[in-house]
Amino acid sequence: MSDESAAALENFYLLYGSELYLWLANLYDPDIGGFYYSGSARNTEGFLPDLESTGQALGLLDKSGLSDLYGGKWADMLPESVTSK
Repeated sequence: MSDESAAALENFYLLYGSELYLWLANLYDPDIGGFYYSGSARNTEGFLPDLESTGQALGLLDKSGLSDLYGGKWADMLPESVTSK
C-alpha cells in the first residue's frame, strides 16, 4: 500500500464520532450479554442478540480505533460485567 493510500484510509477515522458509539451501545443487551444486529431487531419480539452481530460490534470497537485508547483490544476496554457474558 502506498503512503498516499494509507493516508486516504486514515481519513476515514475522522468519520467515527461519539454518535457511532452511542448507537452501538444502544444495540447491547445487558441481560443476554450480546449485541443486536439493528435497532429494529432490538425492538421486534422474537429477535435476540446473536453471535455474529456481537462479533461485528466488538470488531468495530477495534477497527474504529477506540480500543487503541485502552490497550488495543476491545477486551481491555470493556468492564467484566460485559465480557463475562
